[in-house]
Amino acid sequence: MNIVKKPNKLHIALAVLVTLVIIASTIMIYGQAQQAPPRQDTVIISTQWGTPSGFNILIPNYAAGSNYLMYPALFVYGPYSDDFVPYLADSWRWVDPLTLEIKIKPDAYWWDGQPITADDVKWSFDVNKLCSTSFSYIWNYLSSVDVVDSTTVRFKLNPNNVNYFRITDILTVFVLPKHRWEQLYSQMGCKIATDFKDDDPSQIVGGGPYKLYYYTANSWTFIRVDLLGIKWWGEKYFGYPAPKFVMHITPQSDEQVRLAWINGERDQMSHFVDRLWEIIQQNPKRGTFDNHNCPPCFFGGSVVFFAFNLNKYPFNDVRVRKALYYALLANNMEALKQISLNAYSGYLLPPKLYPVPIIPGIERTEHYLAKDLVDAFMANATLDNAKKLLDEAGIKDINGDGIRELPNGQPFSFTIYAVTGWVPVIASAQMIAQYWRNTLGVDANVQTLDFSALWNKIVQGDFDSAWWMHSTRLGPASPWVNFDVAMDSRLPRQPWTGPISGYNNSQVNAILDEIGRTFDDAKRVQLFRQLQEIWLRDLPFLILGQDPHWYEYSEDYWVGWPNTDRIAKYGSFYATTWDPGFLFVLYELKPASQVTSPDIDTVPAFLKPQNRIPVAKFFADLQAVATQTTTSATSPTTSPTAPTQAVTVTIPYTVTATATVTSVATVTTTSVSVSTSTVEVTNWTITAALAIALLIIGFAIGWLIKRK
Repeated sequence: MNIVKKPNKLHIALAVLVTLVIIASTIMIYGQAQQAPPRQDTVIISTQWGTPSGFNILIPNYAAGSNYLMYPALFVYGPYSDDFVPYLADSWRWVDPLTLEIKIKPDAYWWDGQPITADDVKWSFDVNKLCSTSFSYIWNYLSSVDVVDSTTVRFKLNPNNVNYFRITDILTVFVLPKHRWEQLYSQMGCKIATDFKDDDPSQIVGGGPYKLYYYTANSWTFIRVDLLGIKWWGEKYFGYPAPKFVMHITPQSDEQVRLAWINGERDQMSHFVDRLWEIIQQNPKRGTFDNHNCPPCFFGGSVVFFAFNLNKYPFNDVRVRKALYYALLANNMEALKQISLNAYSGYLLPPKLYPVPIIPGIERTEHYLAKDLVDAFMANATLDNAKKLLDEAGIKDINGDGIRELPNGQPFSFTIYAVTGWVPVIASAQMIAQYWRNTLGVDANVQTLDFSALWNKIVQGDFDSAWWMHSTRLGPASPWVNFDVAMDSRLPRQPWTGPISGYNNSQVNAILDEIGRTFDDAKRVQLFRQLQEIWLRDLPFLILGQDPHWYEYSEDYWVGWPNTDRIAKYGSFYATTWDPGFLFVLYELKPASQVTSPDIDTVPAFLKPQNRIPVAKFFADLQAVATQTTTSATSPTTSPTAPTQAVTVTIPYTVTATATVTSVATVTTTSVSVSTSTVEVTNWTITAALAIALLIIGFAIGWLIKRK
């Protein structure tokens, strides 16, 4: 007969203790492994400064990548090719001029297995109506979002405020799972758009190929969902990107991140790098957008504005603004070229610059350029004309000290504000001030302020002039949006989203509305011409160059980053780390260890140019359906924001025209909050689990000691 010894309590306790130690060790090892994913499997990026507010894409300043890596957009916009890649959506269709229909893929599903349906799309718009978010403005232009069936959504445009350029924003919205977010809303209300960080990876439900894996105070990492045992619906259509992990590391300074990139510690980043071409020439595994024409090196898909406060004398006199601008443009933009070369390593200026907010080199937007008006303006931009304009304004050097005096006898002296720490911006501002002093006898001085302090000054209108606090970017709504953010007096007066100069012209507001509501392209051409006539007459801003898409890559670990060679040869899809399109850039990468030659086609078929949809088609489809229907979107019954009839404005060109400033009425619910506070981010899931395990171990050890 076998005799089985009954284990005593000490043996049981020891067994329990060993088990708990193993569990705790596993948690610790897992946590350490999370913090160091294999380098060869990880794309390391850098674009966002400071500590993000969380991973909830409804709140301001969420962590870079939280949107495009974890949630599907309807379409993804390509900022260089000016086209769309279908993502969650399959197609759009104009039912009539006031109804846009979008079809989504029928077999998409969330990570928890629930289907992605038209109800999710509708909720992703409705939440911005329920709560104030950065996207709430879209409801100024929508009447309703209606579910037709599980894969079909119809967007009804507001007949009293039709704006087809604003409606393009519908196409690129990120879709949230209604079954999760509606429940969160019932629990927290609109705190989901202000306070909810969504920083517990185990609770996040998305529908993209990557999920938040872990984070620290200065970095965050996403993991490809198949490595977590999650099947992704997009595999059928797109496959998986090669990188298993995407890690963002917050930069500490321009110089620090530059050295990290040189040393192969960043695979792609969007930062200023001084004398970039020298690094590229020394190391062929380092690159940028254009490796041959460097400088200017980058894609310049935007325009940057120098702002004068039009509510202050003498900047409310257009002759003064024009004189200062003429000086910078004189002699084939000699001053601007020197500023670009010395302060920006040559990055600031593209091959050409327009004095109106139309981005050079983009066929769809250049289509609206009034070239004859631009050429005439540039021809008048001479130093002699600049001096004459100041003389006519009564600003002359009376006492012979080299500095012009205002009519009241005070020196013509003013401040150019720039952000502390923005080294190339400050250097260029100092060069601008020196050039005006030397050529025109104007005493301009540069003062730097913390970003939030300068932001507040501009919002309050408490400044003389500001440099690089207003710019625009190429998007589906260009060039309309480039004029709108600079001239629409109904927008909030804040950097990048409103007319910070204080420009106010009701005729301009009417023209902007008419451009937005018309589906006749020939009519748009004429209306854009009228805007350019007014712009060149009033100069609400000075355009000093194009804001580069800062973009650098390393091919130590990953090959296939888009550049002009690969775009021309293979049709590469280009986007930077701040663009939602960066998700699809990841699809163009292959591990360097598996590539024998960098000259290979890494572009998947779904990203090829022939499978992308030009933005121009959106407007062409609209025009086609509008001419075939008796329903007209151009004659609403009532229009609180614009006249109901077509607007034709004839503006005589005069050098003495001035712009006045009145109070600005806000017409959107968009708000921007600036804070310099730091938020500590911790992986509480691992921390809590480890603490519990160690607590249990402590009790077990104490019990053993007591028993002994």
